[in-house]
Amino acid sequence: ASMIDLTMMSRLIDALPPHARVIFLGDRDQLASVEAGAVLGDICTYASLGYTAERAEELARLTGCSLAAENHLLAGALRDSLCLLQKSYRFGSDSGIGQLAAAVNRGDRHATSAVFDGTFTDIEKKSLQTGEEYQAMLDDALLGYQRFLTGVQQQSTPEQVIAAFGEYQLLCALREGPFGVSGLNDRLEQLLAQKRKINRTPHSRWYEGRPVMISRNDSALGLFNGDIGIALDRGQGLRVWFQMPDGSVKSFQPSRLPEHETAWAMTVHKSQGSEFNHAALILPTQLSPVVTRELIYTAITRARQRLSLYTDERVLVQAIATRTERRSGLSAIFDSL
Repeated sequence: ASMIDLTMMSRLIDALPPHARVIFLGDRDQLASVEAGAVLGDICTYASLGYTAERAEELARLTGCSLAAENHLLAGALRDSLCLLQKSYRFGSDSGIGQLAAAVNRGDRHATSAVFDGTFTDIEKKSLQTGEEYQAMLDDALLGYQRFLTGVQQQSTPEQVIAAFGEYQLLCALREGPFGVSGLNDRLEQLLAQKRKINRTPHSRWYEGRPVMISRNDSALGLFNGDIGIALDRGQGLRVWFQMPDGSVKSFQPSRLPEHETAWAMTVHKSQGSEFNHAALILPTQLSPVVTRELIYTAITRARQRLSLYTDERVLVQAIATRTERRSGLSAIFDSL
C-alpha cells in the first residue's frame, strides 16, 4: 500500500461496500507513488501517538502484553487501527543489509559509513568514479546474471530460467544516462553480445534470453505493470514466458505483449514489491534531487542475501540526508477522527 496514490486510494474506498473491512499492508518508509500523495505515510504518522485507553486495555486483555495508553486527542479511531510490524523475514536485523537499512532510515550517515567497515559479508560498496570502475560494475553484473545466462544457453525449463533471473537484479535511481536504466541496458546488451552470451541481430530488439518488464496493464492477457518475462525458444519459436499469479508459467508471442521494456536494469520504483537474492544499486556520480533517503532504503530492502552499492560517498551522504516531502492533505481529516 505504500505505492497507492491519493486518486487510486479514493477510488478504492469509493468502490468498497459499506459492510466491507479493508486491511492495508505496506512499508511507510518506502518510496511513495509517483503520482500525488503519500497516503500510507500520512496514515502511519499517527502510529507514534499510541493507542487510546480503551484500545490499550482491549489489546492487553487479548494478548497479555501491557500497553501504556496515550492521552492524545487526535485521530483516536485511526490510531487504534494501526499496527507496526517490526520483524523482517527477508533479512535479519543483525545482518549487514538489516543494519544498513536501519541506519539509512534514521538518516544516520555515520552509522551508514560504519556498516561498510568489513564486519559484514553480505554488503559491499564500490566506487564508480572512473571508466575502469564502471566497466568493473558491468563485469560484476555479468557474473551476477551468469546462472541465468547459463540456463538460457543450456535450454533449461522456462520455470528454471525465470527463477534464476530473480536471483540478481540491477537497480537504478535514474531512467536516462550511463547510470540510468536505458544506458545500463544498452551497455549490458553490447557487452553480452561481445561475450557471445546473447545472439542479437541489428534488425530486431528480440533475442533469446531478453528479459522484459511490462509497463502497461493488459487484463485480457493477465499481464500487468511490473511483470517480468523472459524471451525463450522452446520449440515453438521465440516466445516470452511469464510466471502467472497462480504459479503457472505461460508464454506469449512478442507481438502480443502490451508496452514493455528491457529489464537487465530497472528503476527502484519499479522494483517495489519484488525481492532478489542479490540486489545491486547504481547511483549517479552527481547529486540528483530524485536520489533520496526513501529511494536508498527501498533499494536496500529489495535484497534477501546480498547487496552491492555502487556510489560516490558524497552522493550517498547527501541522499540519506534528503527526505521526500509530500503532502496528501489528509492530516486535517484524520485529526478530527
